[in-house]
Amino acid sequence: MASQAPVYHDPIFGELSRILGLQVANAQMSFSEGVQHTILEAIEARQAKVDSLLGAISELRTLYNRTSPISILPPELLTVVFLYATSDGEGNADIISISRVCRHWRDSSLQTPALWTRILLDHPAGIEAFLERSRP
Repeated sequence: MASQAPVYHDPIFGELSRILGLQVANAQMSFSEGVQHTILEAIEARQAKVDSLLGAISELRTLYNRTSPISILPPELLTVVFLYATSDGEGNADIISISRVCRHWRDSSLQTPALWTRILLDHPAGIEAFLERSRP
């Protein structure tokens, strides 16, 4: 009777088996290109699901934001509010914050060149963006 090599159970292979549905019995299996390819495919499939879910979440957030009472304000009125909110001359943080509230506010703020005309030199990386946005 031929002796069999001992079977060493490794938690990594057990986890691999559970996640991928592979029949990984012991540590004698090496991480060959085939196994790596299978793992990579599983990663890519799960990433595609995550990306799809993130897209759905983004759409739901947009719908949720549209139910807010302020979302019924027309862009022209939002522009007046934005100009007032940024009129103190204390920096660019106000307009940057406004442009990050929701898609509607971002679109409205980006369509208002007057909001982007005060350019502070303390953030050189943002200067070009402000110059581009300040053009009518």
